[in-house]
Amino acid sequence: MKRRLALVDVDGMIYYAGAAGEIRHYEVVFEDKDGNISEGSFDTAAEIKEYLAEREGVEVIDRELIITPEPVEYSLKILKNKLEEIQSRYGTNMRVYIKGNGVNFRDTVYTVKEYKGNRQTIKPVHYDAMVEYLKKYWDAIPVDGKEVDDEVALQAREASKPTVICSPDKDLDQIPGLHWNYTKSVEYHMDPLEAEMFFWQQVLSGDNADNIGGCWKVGEGKAEKMIAEWFDEEYTQKQIWEAIVETYEASRDMPTCPYKDMTAYDVALQTARAVWMQNRRNVLWTPPGVETEYMDIEEADDWA
Repeated sequence: MKRRLALVDVDGMIYYAGAAGEIRHYEVVFEDKDGNISEGSFDTAAEIKEYLAEREGVEVIDRELIITPEPVEYSLKILKNKLEEIQSRYGTNMRVYIKGNGVNFRDTVYTVKEYKGNRQTIKPVHYDAMVEYLKKYWDAIPVDGKEVDDEVALQAREASKPTVICSPDKDLDQIPGLHWNYTKSVEYHMDPLEAEMFFWQQVLSGDNADNIGGCWKVGEGKAEKMIAEWFDEEYTQKQIWEAIVETYEASRDMPTCPYKDMTAYDVALQTARAVWMQNRRNVLWTPPGVETEYMDIEEADDWA
């Protein structure tokens, strides 16, 4: 394998490794339609959902997540193995990035819904120990003011040598080039056209994982088909943007549309800025032909 600069978004790896350092289960109390109380123990939330689906009229009246720690070495070993796997494939020239102060510009630029408001992720028991390990032994670099994948995207675009993006995060598919999904141990390549189409598809569909709603009643499949048709018809970027705004405008006529009090342009713009992986530092995504806008911050270095 040709040597490359490996850019590692390690946040996903921390949660992946964290699972090895703990045992989780749920203790649940149920009540049926006749008022009878029962209890159960489940390994996952999905198992609780399946249990309820099979029993009409049964409701959860109490649920407690029980976390039993395992030795921290279990988690650290997985981190070490995954990072060494990257080095064995692409060489030792590697930059590891971790979450910094937790501030994210998307919390300000996206107001249609609460950004990541649907997340209920609980940090692994050994989270702090894993972060310290990554800083001490792998020179992990904290990223402030934005997400780790933003910094990885910027580094990939600024690099003067071949890179490989190491992350399971599909948002980084907006970046052309070589990718390594370290969770699945899968390598793939995004060409510039694929990467551009993926960005526009996200502008239409949003990103449910991050609570970015997108255009009302336009899911990933429909958005992908629409973008493909526009590319087949050789739309310019400006025409694609105009078609997207028109699609958002049409969605506002639907009775259940949640953003009727906003203009279609504003909703589409906020969505584009929320899903976009940065290609210039401290710059906000702006529509084709519109003057560049910058983040409202006092010092550029605060976000770099």
